[in-house]
Amino acid sequence: MNTSVASHTATASNTTTVSRTAREWIEGVLVASPVARHLGLRTVRAEVDRVDLALDFRDDLTTVPGVLHGGVLATLVDTAAAAASASGLDEADPAAGGATTHLNVTFVTAATGRHLTATAVVTYRTRSTTHSTVTVRDVDGTLVVTATATSRIFR
Repeated sequence: MNTSVASHTATASNTTTVSRTAREWIEGVLVASPVARHLGLRTVRAEVDRVDLALDFRDDLTTVPGVLHGGVLATLVDTAAAAASASGLDEADPAAGGATTHLNVTFVTAATGRHLTATAVVTYRTRSTTHSTVTVRDVDGTLVVTATATSRIFR
C-alpha cells in the first residue's frame, strides 16, 4: 500500500487525510485492479475529495507511435474519479462497492510521450453519489484531457 496516501495532514488549505477505509478502497481496490496495474497507475496524492494519479507513457499503450490511446486516458480519468469518490469513505459508514454512472471525456490535445497526472476533485457529494471534475496534464502542465464523472457508492 502507498504510504504517501496516509501521510497527508490537515493544513490551513483544508487538506484532510483520507481514512483507513478510503485508503483501502483507493490503493487496495482501485489502483490494485488488474487494469490499473497493467497501465501502471499509481497514487501521487490522496485527500478527502481530491486524488492525483500518475501514468507513465509506454509504447504498448499507444494507438499510433508516440500517441497514447484514448481508452487509456479514459481509464485513467475513470479510475481517478472513482478514487476521489472513495476518498470520502470512512469506517463509520463503509461502502460495499461503487460504479461510474456517467463519464464525459474531452480530449484537448494528444498525449505524446510524456508522464501524465490526473487530478480528480469531487465537486458534489451525497451519501450515495459523487460528481467530480478531472483534468489530465503532462509533466509540463499542458492540459491533455478534461472530464466530468458521476459515481455511485453502494452501501
